[in-house]
Amino acid sequence: VWEPNTKSVYVTMAFTGGCMKHAFTITWDRCAEDGSRFGQVTDTGADDICEDNLIQSFRAYEPKDGCVSNAIYLKSSTSKGSTTLITK
Repeated sequence: VWEPNTKSVYVTMAFTGGCMKHAFTITWDRCAEDGSRFGQVTDTGADDICEDNLIQSFRAYEPKDGCVSNAIYLKSSTSKGSTTLITK
């Protein structure tokens, strides 16, 4: 969910785990010519071998680099090809 007042995204991740602590971060790419921005979501617990179904939310702020993006695409480093579009 894009939160315009804080210029951040509030992301809820569904994943399997339970043996390790998970912390999520986003590595942002530069703004594309069409005004979109891509972010790679990284999970510190990606090597978790447990299989409980878990949900965790986190907030990430868009970089202050002068880009006024109109859409954000997020992809998890552990997902199997899925990308999420967040429109502003």
